[in-house]
Amino acid sequence: MDIVQIDNTIHIPELEQVSGSWVISRKDGTVIGEFCERSNVEKFNPETCIVETSQQYLSRINRTLKES
Repeated sequence: MDIVQIDNTIHIPELEQVSGSWVISRKDGTVIGEFCERSNVEKFNPETCIVETSQQYLSRINRTLKES
């Protein structure tokens, strides 16, 4: 699932059944942290951050490792 940002508002994907949190990363890939409260995730700047569910984040990292 791609993260889409529209009109300078941050897109927050819905949590899947297996994901209980979101991972916030900088655009350069540096992880800022893991958050369980949507209200905390909403505070991040969409121009500088990527929001993924923990499942999305782990899937992306695993793909990256397999490609290396």
